[in-house]
Amino acid sequence: MPAVGHTTDFPRADNLYRKKESLPYDECQSLVWKERPVEPFKESTKELLVYLTMGLMVGTTAFIMKTVEETLIATMLYFA
Repeated sequence: MPAVGHTTDFPRADNLYRKKESLPYDECQSLVWKERPVEPFKESTKELLVYLTMGLMVGTTAFIMKTVEETLIATMLYFA
């Protein structure tokens, strides 16, 4: 599907946003972030849940990889 418009130049010469400047945005310094309602117990509980889930996923992946590797090695030794 061809691009919309009649130019193939990038960025377009008539782009109005080229004249604007962007300020570096750091989320933790914004007023929205600073003034948000914070419930430390809920946030720490969610953080713990994420860590436990990631650990479970990594452990399960390692177990599956180890099992498959041992099975493949045993199969190759059987047929060799």
